[in-house]
Amino acid sequence: MAGRGFSIICDMCSRASLIAGENQLKSLFDIEDAFEDVEEYNATPRTLLPVVILKDGKRKLEYMSWGIHPQWDPKRPLCHVRSETALEKPTFRDSVRNRRCLVPVSGFCEWQDKGKPFYFRVNDHELFVLAGTWTTNPSGEFEFAIVTVPSNELIADCYDRMPVIVENPNFDLWLGGDAAEALNVCAHTFPADRMNRYRVDPKVGNVRYHEADALKPYTEQDSLQDRLFG
Repeated sequence: MAGRGFSIICDMCSRASLIAGENQLKSLFDIEDAFEDVEEYNATPRTLLPVVILKDGKRKLEYMSWGIHPQWDPKRPLCHVRSETALEKPTFRDSVRNRRCLVPVSGFCEWQDKGKPFYFRVNDHELFVLAGTWTTNPSGEFEFAIVTVPSNELIADCYDRMPVIVENPNFDLWLGGDAAEALNVCAHTFPADRMNRYRVDPKVGNVRYHEADALKPYTEQDSLQDRLFG
């Protein structure tokens, strides 16, 4: 389940991971749909990922491609939507009003300078959930984008935006509540003291690399060895 070489409009959080068993995902969302075990260590735009939507009043699993293709440039998917303008932008306002989703992840990456990616997680959580919005493209395929807010202090030295993190009590509101209320309640910067980060190998920047060692801690010694022998 992975995207490959392409042109994208993704200026932040364009790498994520999801390492989870079927029962973990069912428990997280209180859902009976048949998930698969997922081991996606370096999800990139156009990767197919499991997301949860509301259909006929019930939570339902769908696999969707990361990145929404706008009509004005259908070759370049948009990966993120700013919460502050989500109900104003023509590309997203209908989907944000009527089609929101929950995106489970194990973590996501941001870059400090060009060659220093960091991996961000929520403390004491193997999985957490990002706010998304979804649509279908002209071919009938499902696509989603991640909703963003200003960064917290932990992320700010890498980028000034971060994904909206939705906690369990707000799952139903995000999926099926009034859009303005859902944004007002959910679209807040997640506290820095509830997150952690560590540096990872620059190979996560390669959209074709999906091995587990992409998320291993990466030290200055590793960096030196790569420069000397890489």
